[in-house]
Parts: sequence; C-alpha cells; structure tokens
Amino acid sequence: MEQANASAGEDAPDPALSATMTWRKQRIGLSFVAYLASSGVVAFAGFQQWLPWFVVAMFVASGVLIHTAFLLLALLDQEVSRRDALMAMALIVVGMIPSMIVMALLDSRPLQAALLVLVIVPALQEIWLLNMQHAQQRLRNDALQAELDDALSLVNRDALTGLFNRQQLFEILSREAARQTRAKGVFSVALLDIDQFRQINQQHGYETGDAVLRAIATAFGSRLRAMDVLGRYGEEAFMLIMPNTPLEGALIKAARMHEQIAQLAVKGKDASAIKVSASIGVTAFCQGEPFEVTLARAESAVQVARAEGPNRIGSLPLVGEPVVQEDATVKSALASPRT
Repeated sequence: MEQANASAGEDAPDPALSATMTWRKQRIGLSFVAYLASSGVVAFAGFQQWLPWFVVAMFVASGVLIHTAFLLLALLDQEVSRRDALMAMALIVVGMIPSMIVMALLDSRPLQAALLVLVIVPALQEIWLLNMQHAQQRLRNDALQAELDDALSLVNRDALTGLFNRQQLFEILSREAARQTRAKGVFSVALLDIDQFRQINQQHGYETGDAVLRAIATAFGSRLRAMDVLGRYGEEAFMLIMPNTPLEGALIKAARMHEQIAQLAVKGKDASAIKVSASIGVTAFCQGEPFEVTLARAESAVQVARAEGPNRIGSLPLVGEPVVQEDATVKSALASPRT
C-alpha cells in the first residue's frame, strides 16, 4: 500500500506545469478561433474572385498546420517554464505571416482592414493572457515563499518561547564571529541560567516552569536593541548575542537583566508568586578565535557566577586578563537608570 501511494505521488502532475499547459492550450485555441474568422474573410474574397482559390486553400491549410504544430510542441515540451513566453511570441509572429501575404494580394481595403483587425486582436489577446499567466505565477511563487518562510521559522525557533533555538544561535554566532573578524570589531555573549529551575518544576509543576521561561523571553525580548539576538540555549538557559558591544557594556546589560528578572511576576499552581533568579555568564569575542571558544568561555563564566552562589554575574574577559566578578562596573550599572 505504501509503495502504491509513493508511486501515485511520483506520477501526480505538477500543479505549476498543469497550469502552464492550460494557459498554452487556451492561447492556441483562441488564436485558432481568430484564424477561422480570418479564413472566412479570405473565403469571401475567393467567392468574389478577388483572390485565386489556391491562395484561399493555402491560407486555410497553413493556419491548420501552424496551430497543430504549436499544439504538438506545447504538449511535447518539458521546459514549459523557460520557453513559454518565447512560444507565445513565436505563435503571434508566425500566425501573422499568412494574413500579411493575403493582405498584400488583396485590392479591397475593407477586407484588408478586416484581416488586419483579426491579426491584431488575437496578438493583443495573447499578450494579455501571457501577462495574466505571469501574474498568477507570481502569486503562486509568493505563496510558496511565504510557506517556506513559515517552515524556516518553525525550524529556527523554539516552540515554547518563540526565540531562536540552539542550532540557529550557533549559526548566528558563527556569522557574527566571521563579520567581526573582518571588521576588527567586537561582540559579547551572555549566558543566563535560571537558578533552581528543576525545583520550580518539581514544586510547582512543568506548566509553571514553562510560564517562567515564557515570561523571561517576553521580558528580555521587549527591551533589546534591534541588533541584539536572544535565543533559548538549553532547558533553562538563554543566550544573548550583543554585536558591537565590549565586555563593559555587556556587564551593564547583564546587570539590567538581573533587574528585569527580579521584577517578574510568575504565579505558581497555588497562585503564589514565584521568585525567579538567574546566574549570568558574560564574555567578549577575542579577535580571530572560533566562536566555539567564545561560547566555551561564556559557559565557564556561568560557572564562575554559580561558584559565588545564585543570582550572580560572572565574567571571563579576553585571554590573559583576570576574571571580573561583581566589580564596580556591575554595581554602578545596578544603580544606573534603565534605558
């Protein structure tokens, strides 16, 4: 049964291909109808002896041959998306040739005018149909692009918080490290690890734990710069990437993150307020190093913070510099007004 379904899926026609073939047949059919009308005008000229009957016969036969050939070409052509406009223009030009020859042989201006109209109107109609087809194709492409963007968003986002997931954070870190290496610039990384998150889940339930994660994501996401990137790094961990930010500025931002966490109002299943705190590790990118080294230093900075107890900020500056922990920069940031 599965094999039958798979083979049926493989044999299913491509919707875009089917739509293009339908437009082609419609254009050829309308052109042939106009050619039949032209044949009536030419036949009338034959009855009036304004044209030899062999010219009339050749006109009718050439019209049948031209449209049959284009119909067969449309059915056999597999590269419809690439050659569709070319085929439409070719049908317009080739379809005009017999009528233009007959017009040159006719002495009747009214019949010449009638043939000219029957040549111009189908040509304009073909161009209009081709534009309509392209407009529908653009709409289909836009819809497919929107679906692709939605799919990529689902792949790159954490389902619970809506933030970037771990894989996407790694890609952003890699691009930022390469960009700042070329520009001789700097960026900083902060890792936030919620204190005693397992106890929150055990005492208040996993739904409350999820509410804590969403509350932190919402609180931080609304106060970041446009260039900053916030994502969920692990079960209870978040990562903040701060482009063009030295370590001192990142420490100030981390202190304000502590303030924001302290102001969170998350209720447990018994309606009691849950106090949330976090340990934050901060580091800065060192020129030329792989982003994995920067990330490992940020994780070590979290351990530095945890070594001093919960609700602390730890930092590991560039290689060779001393570890800074709750220094004067952070303390002054706690007292500074919030941006």
